Amino acid sequence: MNSDKLDGLMVDYSLGAVPEDVAILLEALAEKDADFRKRIDQWRGVADLARRADESPRTALPAFPRQRLESARYARQARRAMIWTAAAAACIAVGFFGGLWRQIKPSAPPQTHVVTVAPAEAPVASVADFWSVSRLRAEQEQRARIKNGNGFGGMTLNEIRQLGGRS
Repeated sequence: MNSDKLDGLMVDYSLGAVPEDVAILLEALAEKDADFRKRIDQWRGVADLARRADESPRTALPAFPRQRLESARYARQARRAMIWTAAAAACIAVGFFGGLWRQIKPSAPPQTHVVTVAPAEAPVASVADFWSVSRLRAEQEQRARIKNGNGFGGMTLNEIRQLGGRS
């Protein structure tokens, strides 16, 4: 027999709920095996404790306080509503004052350096001669002057460098 079936039989034997032939077999096994005998004695002790607990006199308990329970439930719901309202108000206040603080203390604008360059003298073309040959030649001449160093307001590239302090 496996131990699960024996455990069930030991519990039943301890409570006195097994037939006589099964009880005789279990007693014979207990005489041969000391460990089995020890486990049966433990189960008998548990069964005796259960019987004594069942035979103890009953004590009368007071009636269940339903009104107290209902008032406690109402108070808990009211407390929960107050906590949620306070939490929402705190979130709104933090957002409001954070935004207000942000507007009071604006960030400084970034420092930018503006460099102005005098425009090169370029011929002004009208819309009528936008695709004209004379305008295209004037642009080519302007590019050539800039490439040669004469296109910066009549000054050469070396003259511009000397004005800036670099040579």
